[in-house]
Amino acid sequence: MGAAGEHVYELARAIAHTAWLLRRHVAGRLAQKDSEWRLLAVLAEGAAVTRGEKPAQAELSAMLGLSASAFTRLVDRAAARGLVRRVAGRSRRAHAVRLTRKGRAAWRSIRRRIHVILPEVFDGVDGGQARAALAVLQRVSRTLQGCKERR
Repeated sequence: MGAAGEHVYELARAIAHTAWLLRRHVAGRLAQKDSEWRLLAVLAEGAAVTRGEKPAQAELSAMLGLSASAFTRLVDRAAARGLVRRVAGRSRRAHAVRLTRKGRAAWRSIRRRIHVILPEVFDGVDGGQARAALAVLQRVSRTLQGCKERR
């Protein structure tokens, strides 16, 4: 089971809970729904998560943890605000969602605000701890990506 041994369940649970708390905190500070800012984030920076591939709507909704209908409503709202546009995807039924110029500008603004919020969240975490935590998360992410590719 590796060096983490009996702690893997607690570690996985802590990662999931901390991710939820972080998203909730950032959304509260941005005064914006979690799904709204994360949609822009995934579209702007998601290539790093999806290994350079442009995810279709079904993949995006899964990444955001939304049902298909909730995702459709989210994209409809963002499109009405001029932040995203739908484009033809791999098939007639699978549309892709892309940021518009206005959406990219909105993401840059949100990202700057997030960079102001994050230092207070990580107050008391030194550089070595941050690097170690990042290394663990990157390792787990690579493992999970490998599991996805083997399915």
